[in-house]
Amino acid sequence: MVNDAVRKAICGVANRIIVGLPVCRSEEYFQAVSKWWMCFGLTGLIFRSFIPGPLQRFIMPILSLPTLYWRRKVVDMFEPEVERRLKMIQDAKSKGKPLPTNETDRPNDLMQWLVEQSAHSTNPIEPSSRDLANKMVLFNLFATHTLTTTFTTLMTTLLTHHSSTATLSALRTEASQILPRASESPALTKTMHLHDSVLRETLRFQPAFDDSMLREVVAPEGLYTPDGTYLPRGSHVALHTRLMQRSSFAGEGEDWGSFRPFRYCEMVAEGSERSTTTTEIAVAGKGQTGAVQISGQYMPFGLGKHAW
Repeated sequence: MVNDAVRKAICGVANRIIVGLPVCRSEEYFQAVSKWWMCFGLTGLIFRSFIPGPLQRFIMPILSLPTLYWRRKVVDMFEPEVERRLKMIQDAKSKGKPLPTNETDRPNDLMQWLVEQSAHSTNPIEPSSRDLANKMVLFNLFATHTLTTTFTTLMTTLLTHHSSTATLSALRTEASQILPRASESPALTKTMHLHDSVLRETLRFQPAFDDSMLREVVAPEGLYTPDGTYLPRGSHVALHTRLMQRSSFAGEGEDWGSFRPFRYCEMVAEGSERSTTTTEIAVAGKGQTGAVQISGQYMPFGLGKHAW
């Protein structure tokens, strides 16, 4: 299945940044993380949908046991490394020595960033290695699960599109031209306009949820919408993102009801001179709107502050 392949690839890439080598390549670690995701999601679903409020405080400790078990399994795989790095920094501080600069003793990953931030914190309560490890498990969920969902949607949408063969060929060509040089000049990835256009078009046409991220009204006096509707404190507001992004509300002069992989490159190209080949379109796409640039017409991640 596409989802399984994408989840495994994303988990490896994300954890190369989060926990580093060699844990990120461990099949046992991947299986434990996958089971923790599943238990975490199912526990939350059951808790919110099927357990009455008065009983939640009594049932939740039992319901969460599988989630806690798999979190412990995941943490046990890299907590010793967190503890080792903490001790190394603490020893260096106590002896007045600078931290190592080589990649072996001071890897460039999230684990090291958190350990160093903790070691240099002015907070009198120093987090333990277990506290830091538990925090990293949550980072794992946010980084891996959201990326897996996005890229699974992208691949299934792309593969079922009538122009999938030509689109994939153009994407491979762009990747082969840029990625071999990206290790020396990471900024080159910003010139992958065809990839960026496909991602933005996918998030527009197939957002992860039909409604945008919920926003809660927290102003004590509530608020009035532009049409005069009163929303009291505690109200939740959302938009039908999928419908909005497929309608004329997303902009004028475009057929927003269809999926067009290179739409945003083509829109920039058409702004100056009509380009017909994917190479010309990619070059012309220099000024296109990026996939992560949200607006009132494009909001796969929600828009604005938590509250009004």
